[in-house]
Amino acid sequence: MADVEATPNLDTSSDVNPVEGPGKGQPFFERARTVAESGNFDYAIEMYIAGLNREPENTAEHQALAEVAVRRKIQ
Repeated sequence: MADVEATPNLDTSSDVNPVEGPGKGQPFFERARTVAESGNFDYAIEMYIAGLNREPENTAEHQALAEVAVRRKIQ
């Protein structure tokens, strides 16, 4: 009987990103909405960007970011 070394199948591909994914940006979006309501638009924009870095395909939050940016410009 030949010696067969068992090698576990470890997927080391970079396809799985523990930071990105659905729901990962929600705490940032919630904080962004809260601070935008208080008029702190700069910080709200930072929070939206942090959330969108985690959920780049979330179009609703992209729209919310654009609205806050317009409100900051008008201010």
